[in-house]
Amino acid sequence: MPTSAAVFPHLVLSPLPAYIHPDEDEPQPNLEFLCSSAVQKVTEPLVEQLQEVNRQQEVIIDTLKEQNKTNEVKMAELLQKVDFLYKEGRNRKGKDKEALLLAIQNIKESHTAISEEKMQMELEFKEAAAKQEQQLTDARMALIEEKKISLGLKETVGKQAQELEDARMEKMQMKLEFKEAAAKQEQ
Repeated sequence: MPTSAAVFPHLVLSPLPAYIHPDEDEPQPNLEFLCSSAVQKVTEPLVEQLQEVNRQQEVIIDTLKEQNKTNEVKMAELLQKVDFLYKEGRNRKGKDKEALLLAIQNIKESHTAISEEKMQMELEFKEAAAKQEQQLTDARMALIEEKKISLGLKETVGKQAQELEDARMEKMQMKLEFKEAAAKQEQ
């Protein structure tokens, strides 16, 4: 088992001067002085620590009181807000339901309008596509007619060119015959 000095080293006293009684030759230790000195050495730091702990506890208690007051004020404000929101919610419940039904109705109407608009756009697109197809067909037919006319013109021009060539050849033939006839007459 450890000794008291090992467990409490701060309690070990330093040697004090011995008290010498005037009637005695050997010094006698002053036990009263030793005890009071030992008690004082032990208790003074403990008293200081206890006072410091008490000051810290007072600061903590004051801080907790302030926090408690702040929390009470916040709690009162929250309760007022909750009460207000509850009352407001009860008043608005019917209004919210009406607003929700109105919103649903608006969504349905918008959906219907969008569907009708989509159908109208599809119809217009189909009509425009059919019109373009007809215009394309008409353009093809016109191109075919132009080709026919062009071929007819080419044939006509070819015939006219042939007729012109034939007429020129005939004229040359006539000139030649005229020259031959003139030459025969001169002879």
